[in-house]
Amino acid sequence: HLMKRFGVTVFLALSSMTHVLAAGQTPDATVAELYAAYGQGCDHAERNGLDETLAKRLFDSDLARTYRKAKSIDADFFVAGQDWCITAPVATAAISQSPSKATVLATVTLDDAFGQGKPQIRTLKIKFDLSHAPDGWRISDAFDGDVSAKQTWRRSR
Repeated sequence: HLMKRFGVTVFLALSSMTHVLAAGQTPDATVAELYAAYGQGCDHAERNGLDETLAKRLFDSDLARTYRKAKSIDADFFVAGQDWCITAPVATAAISQSPSKATVLATVTLDDAFGQGKPQIRTLKIKFDLSHAPDGWRISDAFDGDVSAKQTWRRSR
């Protein structure tokens, strides 16, 4: 009886963890999870940034489909380049939030010299639009100034 109750407790805990892993519990957490895939520093042996699995987990269905269908992406939208060297933790700040929509600003500090010689520091500000889904917050688009990730990926088809 005790073992059965323990098994049910473990199952419920794992079920709720799976729910949490589907998308972020806050808009900031969703954006932070995206950038965690990039890591900090210049060596990316273990972290490769955005891929289809991460896109499916963090993007709404329209943005995930747009990303999947993009054919030739010259630069990673979220670091504005093919390679990256993130020199400081990515800062996220909620700009606005309602029960169904949110906007988060991510500030990414990059070294365009990639740790080779004198640093060439660049600060990238990406604005994220998010929507609340039953399983958490999902990214519906991102903007680098006036340039939209969704529009960029649609043009690359």
